[in-house]
Amino acid sequence: MNGQAFSVLTDHRQRYCAAIRQARHEGTEAFQAWFNREAAHTPQQAQVRGFWDFSVHILTPTVCRLLSRPENRIALEIGYGGGRLLHAACHYFQAVIGIDIHAEADAVRDYLHTQGVTNFCLLQTDGAALACHDASLDFIYSFIVLQHLPSFDVLAAYLREVRRCLRVGGVAQLYVGTFSRLHPLYQLACFAQGYKETRPVEANHISLVVRVGRLKQICRALGLHMVETGTSYFLAPDGYTRRPGGQTYVTLLNTNL
Repeated sequence: MNGQAFSVLTDHRQRYCAAIRQARHEGTEAFQAWFNREAAHTPQQAQVRGFWDFSVHILTPTVCRLLSRPENRIALEIGYGGGRLLHAACHYFQAVIGIDIHAEADAVRDYLHTQGVTNFCLLQTDGAALACHDASLDFIYSFIVLQHLPSFDVLAAYLREVRRCLRVGGVAQLYVGTFSRLHPLYQLACFAQGYKETRPVEANHISLVVRVGRLKQICRALGLHMVETGTSYFLAPDGYTRRPGGQTYVTLLNTNL
């Protein structure tokens, strides 16, 4: 990552950390709602919707087909936020690692402990690395996070990290901002590039959308096989499948080729 990209990432991280810190100071409900404002207004709602989103958006039929013996598997979430998806993941896997840029891990850890969940580890990272050993993970997922990255360079850095940290045969389920949500004129202007960055933007606003073809190109170069693509749905299960959301998922398999 060059100096300009690093500077953009640093500014982005500082703005998000400040906004999340402020939400925590406003109380548990505000903190949980900050990470999913459309679907959750109380911690209980956040956790219930977290299970629904994990079941509908992360554990797709294709992901289920590619994973085996989940009780022996290690998963990682990129951007655990308030812990709502990580809470669900802990019930599906032997252990789950959560990474995020914010410094409020103690609040998330304490809340998850009150829910009886202990098979997890929370790490603060720089916003472009996974902070895990090579070939140490079986499953990597991310939802409502990568669309908030400050640049395509950062997304590419994450994809390289996914390739590095997944074991051979490991699976990733990643959601990015949907390219087709752009105005048709912007789609035409950005088609060859394959993505559009918007910055600076207020924290929690969409800053990156990516064309699936561009994602496929970079994944192929890294040795990540794109098994499937699809869309998110707004407010699962209420909007499933009537209300497509603003994210596109890619299911990736580490083929080690």
